[in-house]
Amino acid sequence: PRSTLFPYTTFCRSTAEYFSKYKFNKCKKADAGYYRKVYKEGILYFVKDYYLDSSSLQMSGAFSDDSLKIQEGFFYWYYSNKHLQSKGRFVHGKKMGIWKSYSEDDRLIDSTYYLNDFPYISARRWDPESNLVFKGDYDKEGKGSGVEIEYYPDGKIASYGKRSAGHMRDSIWTF
Repeated sequence: PRSTLFPYTTFCRSTAEYFSKYKFNKCKKADAGYYRKVYKEGILYFVKDYYLDSSSLQMSGAFSDDSLKIQEGFFYWYYSNKHLQSKGRFVHGKKMGIWKSYSEDDRLIDSTYYLNDFPYISARRWDPESNLVFKGDYDKEGKGSGVEIEYYPDGKIASYGKRSAGHMRDSIWTF
């Protein structure tokens, strides 16, 4: 079957480029916020998205399907000021391993472990002043069950609750 991105190419490495808007749908340049470059190498489609106004990199990652829905490997997102916004790894479209997010001035604001797209072992989030605002402790089987606590900036508990398998809210949550 022919690729929807590369309908006329049969060689090993091919490239597609187009303008896109929110959710990376193709559009005219006048309606775009991003510019996307896609190239196929082997079985993967490597994608780089750029902010149209600054030409700086917005996202870099790879997909295993020509519709660019199933992420594979490490992904990196950037703020328009070129600082790293977040990074993490996908395996067959599911988050795996540690994922980290950063503020525009490069401070760590989120650190979460994932297994098969569910939070795994621990998750932590911090506010701009580096105060802990969220803590999640999860099962070691990767089913997403565990306990989550959100904090006010003064350190007092804002909410508390349990998650069951599938990362679903379980029992009564306290706010």
